[in-house]
Amino acid sequence: MKILEAATMTAARAPGVENESGSLEVGKRADVLLHANPLAEMRNTRAIGRIVAAEVVSDPSSLCQRVGFGP
Repeated sequence: MKILEAATMTAARAPGVENESGSLEVGKRADVLLHANPLAEMRNTRAIGRIVAAEVVSDPSSLCQRVGFGP
């Protein structure tokens, strides 16, 4: 749990964008949409459904392959 908090909430707090991102709340933006709950199983952080960058929604398969993430 502390790892996920550091990667999300703390990472958003550092640059002062915690009101925009860093936790799952209505109105906050998402950069990665997951298929499964990472709190239930840490490996679910790799169950990436979509990636959002610069307001463009993308399928993550080619990006995941480039950085060595498998299904």
